[in-house]
This record gives sequence, structure tokens and C-alpha cells, in this order.
Amino acid sequence: MNELTQQDSLTPEDITVQCLAVINATLNTENLATREALMFVLQERLRELYKVLGE
Repeated sequence: MNELTQQDSLTPEDITVQCLAVINATLNTENLATREALMFVLQERLRELYKVLGE
């Protein structure tokens, strides 16, 4: 279970795919609460991508 939540080993490509999936889910939901939660997840994933690319 720990390896599912550990994100130290994600490549920029992995994080990019995650971002694209979250964007797709955000665009395809009409529930505002769900959309807001997905946008928060996207923000966190983009921060992680920025951090990984800066290393």
C-alpha cells in the first residue's frame, strides 16, 4: 500500500499523464464540488511536476 502513495519515484511523464487524466475528468463532470476537488488535485500535481522538472 505504501508504494501506491509514495510519489518520489514518479517521472515527469507519469505526472503529466496524471495531470491530463485529472483535466479530462474535470472537463467531463458537471458536479461543482467534484470539479473543485479535481482542480485542487490538479494544482497539487502541477506543483509536483514543477518540482521534479526543477531538479
